[in-house]
Amino acid sequence: MKFLTVLAIALLTTTHSACAQTAETPEDTIEERLERARGIYAHSDAPYIGSKIRRAAWLDDRRIAFEASGYEQDAETLSFDVTDKSQSKAGKDTLPPPLERWPAGVGMAGGPGPERLTSPNDRWKVTDDGPNLLLTDLQSGDVRALTEDGRPDYAYGQGHIIGWSGQLPIKIAGITPAPSILWSPDSERFLTFAADTRGVRRVPYIETTKNRGGWPDIRLHETVTPWSGDEALPSAQFQIFTAATGKQVRVDLPQKFERAGDPLRRGLAAWSEDGEYVVLTLTDVRDRVLTSWRIDAATGKASKIYDETGYFMSLGRPWYMYPRLIGDELLIWSNRDEYAHMYRYNARDGEFLNPVTSGAIYVWEFVGVREDWVYFLAGVLDGERDPYQKQLFRSKLDGSKQEQLTDNDADHGALASPNLDYILLTERTLTSPLSHYLIDYEGNIVHRFPKPGYLEGFVAPERVSGTGRDNRTPVWGTIFKPADFDPSRSYPVLHYVHGTAGWVTGPLGIDQWFGMQGQALAELGFVVMVADGIGGGGRTRSFAYVSHDDGHQCGQVHDNLLLMRAAAESRPYMDIDRVGMVGTSQGGNCASRAIFEFPDSVHVAVSMSGNQDSRMINAAELHEYIGLPGDDPEAYRTQSNAELAHRLKGKLMLIHGTLDDDVPLVNSLHLIDALIEENKDYDLVLVPNAFHTMSRNPYAVARMWGYFLEHLREEKLPAFDN
Repeated sequence: MKFLTVLAIALLTTTHSACAQTAETPEDTIEERLERARGIYAHSDAPYIGSKIRRAAWLDDRRIAFEASGYEQDAETLSFDVTDKSQSKAGKDTLPPPLERWPAGVGMAGGPGPERLTSPNDRWKVTDDGPNLLLTDLQSGDVRALTEDGRPDYAYGQGHIIGWSGQLPIKIAGITPAPSILWSPDSERFLTFAADTRGVRRVPYIETTKNRGGWPDIRLHETVTPWSGDEALPSAQFQIFTAATGKQVRVDLPQKFERAGDPLRRGLAAWSEDGEYVVLTLTDVRDRVLTSWRIDAATGKASKIYDETGYFMSLGRPWYMYPRLIGDELLIWSNRDEYAHMYRYNARDGEFLNPVTSGAIYVWEFVGVREDWVYFLAGVLDGERDPYQKQLFRSKLDGSKQEQLTDNDADHGALASPNLDYILLTERTLTSPLSHYLIDYEGNIVHRFPKPGYLEGFVAPERVSGTGRDNRTPVWGTIFKPADFDPSRSYPVLHYVHGTAGWVTGPLGIDQWFGMQGQALAELGFVVMVADGIGGGGRTRSFAYVSHDDGHQCGQVHDNLLLMRAAAESRPYMDIDRVGMVGTSQGGNCASRAIFEFPDSVHVAVSMSGNQDSRMINAAELHEYIGLPGDDPEAYRTQSNAELAHRLKGKLMLIHGTLDDDVPLVNSLHLIDALIEENKDYDLVLVPNAFHTMSRNPYAVARMWGYFLEHLREEKLPAFDN
């Protein structure tokens, strides 16, 4: 806990008001700044005091359990009873285990849940025998094979091989994921699919084992990963099985599901309450047509409920609200007009019923349904407030009435009790840590939990806004400063970028991922900006649509630099003659792109796991924006950063893991070839046997920190135990 102690001393010895400091205040040593940065990076609670609620879950309609921790305090599990406001300690096993990102058996109505291989009545359990499925009768213990035609390239329930990243860590760990299935509520049938990868590109990888006393062992692996332009794409052939008889019904869809990722783990299916049909929502390979199908359980016949052609937000992005089947009504999210709203359809016959929500809002998240009200989180796009702050709303299912239950300068999260009598609300601001309170279904405050605070002297992040590259659209970002911040000093400016179309990056608190990264970098002695630009998510349809037909998807970098210049006009401590940019994955692409496109504005860049050419990663990455290569070959050519290698003037570091199966190493090698042809200097860090998550790799992060310190502050990162 040494880093926490050093952090506390450093924070407590700084003056509470940064504006009261003078140039005579000595700057902390690089060792002290490094210790703070490591503290934030490894333990984002480091600047907090008091208790902070972590993971929470409702145990029933009146009791909620949560983990609470404070500064230098291990988390403990507590239980709170809404009825008598009593709080008590609970066992660590009171809370359910953390969920997978896309757990098997996720349904649209139920939301994320644990692996659901056992039927709801506890009679049957599905397992696998390699690529085939087995069914166990838990009453008799009998086991029988449900399929016999499975093979490695036609594997039942194995959605992890449908052209998505994360295949290598699973293979190397020797793990075979449980089959993806979805049981009907009556336990009579379940939905699954065969992952058809016949003829799909296999990408090779080399794993080397550590053996300092001799030659290392070399192992060859491969993943199923189609690249842009490939004719053969992975698909899912859906099947419905009847448990008692083993009867197998092929779902008769008029189109293939050719989209990377496991459709059941993504929550794209839900059974009706009577088990007569299942709703399945799919997209085509370009992600420009979305269709919800009603599948008859007995025959497998598919009937269209609704579809959207042309432009819509892609399934699977973090800001997409999945459809919910409520009774026989399908509640869907759509950006079909300028704002993102919920709409209601009759799932049995496909009849459109009504818009559920209305107004200048962006619906972010479904919270729950109580009687004829649907509760949800949405951003308010009235032009007068931060559009990324989520507020709690409720609307009548028939769209006749809508109410806003929170209306303050904060970002909100919500966790509803099973019957939605109560909601645990989380408030996030930049000036204070997370706070939590309970409200009833009418929005009345029932109980406030103790609010944590920042350690005295902590310099809170600052929200800023400006105008984007079209000279009219507002853009927003967050500025982070070090604990020993002195406005009379001059600080290099770093940008932490991501730039993926539809994503929201700019954090509204340091507890968020990009907030933690930004604050950690700031503690090293930088002013850090994390911003969103035109083409991102959370705003209007026209705001996001800019990313479609944009091959390299890094236009947001231009917005970031414009926002930086606007902010620096009133903040002379921002030295825009010393600017760095860093990002991972698509952010790595944008960091490289920035130093090529804006060589006079970006002086140092670090690209971590960067997709320097999106033709060499999963096919879906570009198809959904610019179509197939045959549609616009020039767009595919110009999105490659290798085309701009001749423009490099500053310092560029490329960091890549050799077993990255999301953005293969060939991406960086392709750019390096171009840099060599142009006789350009670059720095390369390869991390053997590392996967895609370079931003979580301590060695890679340390090299990134050291690079910015060396080239923007002329300091050397002290050695430390990794």
